[in-house]
Amino acid sequence: MSRRRTRGRAGRAQGRLRGPWAHRLAWLLGGILVCAGALAGAFGTVAWLTVLCAPSFSQVMLGIVALGIAPVAGGGALLWAGLSVLEAESARSRVRAIGDARFIDAARTGTTAAAIALRLGISDVLEVEQRLDALVAGDALLLEVSAEGEVLYRAP
Repeated sequence: MSRRRTRGRAGRAQGRLRGPWAHRLAWLLGGILVCAGALAGAFGTVAWLTVLCAPSFSQVMLGIVALGIAPVAGGGALLWAGLSVLEAESARSRVRAIGDARFIDAARTGTTAAAIALRLGISDVLEVEQRLDALVAGDALLLEVSAEGEVLYRAP
């Protein structure tokens, strides 16, 4: 693979990286989703009690569904989404916190991004690959393609 094509791939990978404001907004979005989910769930567990004084059974059931089950289910979905966003941002932060020297040392023998992620104990392989591509763009690592077509990262 030519050096020009390698730099082009690494440049595209760096272009996919998000800036610091996007990370802060993702943390904020996750927190807002968690708070909204908790409030909706709390509302749903308390608000349905007000419909127990309704004059008919159908109004009681409609009130329990509308004021109890729907907010609790919606709150649970918001909590799930918010925690997923926070977990993904936490994984990205862990990858960014690892020093370049550890990535270079893990790629010393020439291996794939998945194997390097496994060596470093990171579950987010895409973030590791983006970080490795950034190191290739900075000439800290070399990019090679094996006979099987796998992309290998090797320390110079």
